[in-house]
Parts: sequence; structure tokens; C-alpha cells
Amino acid sequence: MTSAGVLDRTDVKDVSIDDFTTGWIAGLAMLGVSAVRIERERFYKAIVAAYDRFVDLSQEQGLRPRFIIQQRSYYGDSPDFRNALQRATARDLVSLDNPDFINMRLKYTRDDAHYLFRYLDGGEDIYVPVAQAFRQAYAE
Repeated sequence: MTSAGVLDRTDVKDVSIDDFTTGWIAGLAMLGVSAVRIERERFYKAIVAAYDRFVDLSQEQGLRPRFIIQQRSYYGDSPDFRNALQRATARDLVSLDNPDFINMRLKYTRDDAHYLFRYLDGGEDIYVPVAQAFRQAYAE
């Protein structure tokens, strides 16, 4: 940080889509969420809202997202986030019910989320509001 209190380029930390996904999952766990129904358009609309909230908060924390989450108009999904969610499944953060992957079940509880936040830049201050933005947009 410069003497004027302005972030310089060396203070900014890059955040990957996998970091975002992990933080979002931990944020949901902090809110007591144990499962999310993946209804394509509704789910991805809520993910975009969570991403937008993340972008707003990350600038205040000196974080720079190195990804964009957009919802495709024709299919109603986001291939980049869908792939990140599959990687989160491989990392055993969530499970997806077979055969149609309609429900995503969190494998982390509120207590476990504290562990994840220790390794994520921004931590709980960013990802709980991100999860709240997702939940609010999902309910609409």
C-alpha cells in the first residue's frame, strides 16, 4: 500500500474461479445451507448475482478476479462455473446427486467453513455476503 493509502499493483492478489467456488461453498455452509437444487437458469442467474457481489467486494479487499462468470442466453448456464463446480466435486467439497446432478450437497458444515476461509484471500468477509447474494437471487 502506498503512503496515501492507495493499493499499488503489488498489493493486489489474483483470485481464480476455483477459489471463488470454494469460498461460495464455504459461505453457503456458514449460512447453514446443506443442499442446493440446480435448476439450470435459476441456479446460474443466482451464480451471476453472487459473482457480481464478489466483484464489488473484492475491489475493496485488494483482490482481482481472474475470471468472468456469465450466463449463456440460449442454454441458461455458465460453462466456466459448471466446470469449476465439477472440480469442486473432485476436491470433495460437494457431491452431485446422480443421475441428473439436480442437487448439490455440501460436504462442509459451518464449522468446516472456518477451515476453508483460512486459506482464501478475503475470507468470510467476502464469501458470506457472496453466498447471501446467491441465496437472495435464487429465491427470486
